[in-house]
Amino acid sequence: GWRRGRDRSGFVRVLAAIAGAGVLACMPAVADAHPERFSSQVALVDASVEFIGGELSSPSARCVGGRTIRVEEPGATAPVAVVESDDEGRFQIPAAAIPPAATRLVVTAVRPRMGRQRVCRADAAELTIDQGALSGGVTADAFGGRLSSSVAACVPGRRIELYEISSDPVFVGSNFTDTVGDWVIQSATGTYEARAVPAILGGPDAFIYCRPLVSPPWVFEEPT
Repeated sequence: GWRRGRDRSGFVRVLAAIAGAGVLACMPAVADAHPERFSSQVALVDASVEFIGGELSSPSARCVGGRTIRVEEPGATAPVAVVESDDEGRFQIPAAAIPPAATRLVVTAVRPRMGRQRVCRADAAELTIDQGALSGGVTADAFGGRLSSSVAACVPGRRIELYEISSDPVFVGSNFTDTVGDWVIQSATGTYEARAVPAILGGPDAFIYCRPLVSPPWVFEEPT
């Protein structure tokens, strides 16, 4: 009777140990309770007539590629654009998607679902957008004009390109605006228009987009 009681007691202890091991196996790992959290940084790096180029950086390579980037106008019910970063974190925002009257956008890298082990934080950058105008014509035996903008930073040092547009546009030359937005390029016979190249300024969390501009065309003939 004593041996049977002792054996039964040992059997109970074994079952308890097995049950305890099962409970531990089902419990989440400590890492799950404290996932790794990685920061993200949205930057806008360049602009063309077609796109605004950006890039996403993070200490974790897994938090860079395939991230959803939302471009939103404050107060609007729908985003201006939704794009995705490539494997290197680069992305492009279509310039045509930006509303003509927009003066401010927010570009956000949305926090993705990465599971319990890893969290990629969201990050946002503000984008101020200028409203400007460009003039061009004949000024003192040369072509010249002025670039004006609602954002002072978009006025000096802007690249102005001159095109002959009698038929297909032909690039003629370029120069840069001075501190007040004036520009000058040597004149020649033909029909012309001036174009201000778009630009991205600022950072790291506040950027300015200087829109591309085109002047009204003008005709010039050399004096006879």
